[in-house]
Amino acid sequence: MLATADQACGGGLHPAHAFLVAATVPLPYVMPGVLIGVGILTAAAAGGVPLGLFTTLLAHTLLVTPLVVLIVGARVAGLDQRLIEAARDLGSTPARAFRTITAPLVLPSVVGAALFAVVWSLDELIVTSFTIGPDSTIPVWLYGQARRGFDPGINALGVMLMTATLFLFAMAVLLVGRVLVARTRGARTT
Repeated sequence: MLATADQACGGGLHPAHAFLVAATVPLPYVMPGVLIGVGILTAAAAGGVPLGLFTTLLAHTLLVTPLVVLIVGARVAGLDQRLIEAARDLGSTPARAFRTITAPLVLPSVVGAALFAVVWSLDELIVTSFTIGPDSTIPVWLYGQARRGFDPGINALGVMLMTATLFLFAMAVLLVGRVLVARTRGARTT
């Protein structure tokens, strides 16, 4: 997130710090899930944090944040700063320039990153197994049921998850499409 904020503010990080941030962001994706799970379990035990949904939520946030930073950061880095400067030259406040210029340009990548984060989190069974404690999530429950044998309830839940995922994807496509159409219409009228 630091790299994205740095890019949005004009690249104010010292190059050595920017390199350090860029080098550490993808670390959760090159480390084995078991290692991450054991590390989070050890940290939670040392800190006295009970295992459960809250710990799992923190672990998944830790895992998907670099993905969001990479996706949104790439979009922010590609923004044409001249558009924001032009808005400011025409009397726009920083908040209005962000709302009318930056946010619509970054929104598709934010929506895409959010979808990737949800899908990645649903798929992350290893870390969840280490952090969930006595609680359960749908993927952990499905995995436990599948080990005992399939029944129609598992199939029904799988179809419901797939349908919900496709629905969220369709809503994201519609949202991004509306933003792009509005941006195109706004560009033609100016």
